Amino acid sequence: MGQRAGGRCGTMSAMTSSPAPAGADLRPWRRWYALAAAVAVLGVLVGMLLFAARARVWIDEFPDPGSRHLAGEAIPLDLRAGEPVVLYTSPTDPVDLFCTGEVAGAEVDVFGVDYTFTFFSGQRSWAAHSEIVSDRTGTGSLRCTGPAGVTLAIAQVPDNGHLLRILGGGIVLGAIPAVLGVVGGVVLAVRVTRRRRAHREELPADDRTPVVERVRDYQA
Repeated sequence: MGQRAGGRCGTMSAMTSSPAPAGADLRPWRRWYALAAAVAVLGVLVGMLLFAARARVWIDEFPDPGSRHLAGEAIPLDLRAGEPVVLYTSPTDPVDLFCTGEVAGAEVDVFGVDYTFTFFSGQRSWAAHSEIVSDRTGTGSLRCTGPAGVTLAIAQVPDNGHLLRILGGGIVLGAIPAVLGVVGGVVLAVRVTRRRRAHREELPADDRTPVVERVRDYQA
């Protein structure tokens, strides 16, 4: 009887004196992984917002077609001497036009453009067709004959270099916080993993046993 009772007491003592599974309470906690993910996501979101703001500026810098006219209609002109404007056509398919006009009583010069420039504005796609320049400052009109269904508009000369600089700046501005956020999140996750692994190795052998296995041992 004494031996049997002693054996039972020894079993109970071992169960009650075993420490709590410290492996389930490793430092740093797993919530730091969520923080690492949040840092990466926040960086990407900030980058997207900055790029969107810059893209808005880029869109606003495109030519403004203003009033629209059909082929054969008189198009108002308001020119400064030596400063060209562009005649845009919609749709953007190549089209043959014959244009004549005058400003301040003098005939204007109409030249076909030697570049390609298309953009979208007012639910329409536009293409640069001709440049119009006058040697006088004043108002006048332009009249073009061509295929039916072609819409015409006068706007400023496009500055491709300026538009590319705005777009490139937006890409860089948006990429910086996005890259920093992702890199920061990855670095934080790696450091958390290493510290958790180091902490696990510092624990006693019993504490490093997986929690599920220790629960099974207790139940046994």
